[in-house]
Amino acid sequence: MARLETAYGPLPTDPGEQSRLFYKIYSAYSDRVGVLDAHGSYLAARDIGIINLILFILLPGFAWWATADVYRAAMYACALFSAYVLTAAAAQVYGVRLVENVLAAASADHD
Repeated sequence: MARLETAYGPLPTDPGEQSRLFYKIYSAYSDRVGVLDAHGSYLAARDIGIINLILFILLPGFAWWATADVYRAAMYACALFSAYVLTAAAAQVYGVRLVENVLAAASADHD
């Protein structure tokens, strides 16, 4: 963090200013392999999570209609919701990894 403060001045505490500074740093390091990998993983997990949420909203009703079995439809809904929760958690982890990789690349360049 000291290297980042040396390179970019005092680090902001305001979330809006933090976002602007992070985007500035990210833009300079967005072509690094570690940053690209973390960004791709974040986007994939986020998109899969959104798809799981849409499926959770739509498919249990169709399962109940097709089988007329409320228990089976409820179990299916629980499985879809669990998949959504897991992919949303994965997206958060990958997002944190993205930020860490960007800041690590920036601090390594400012020795």
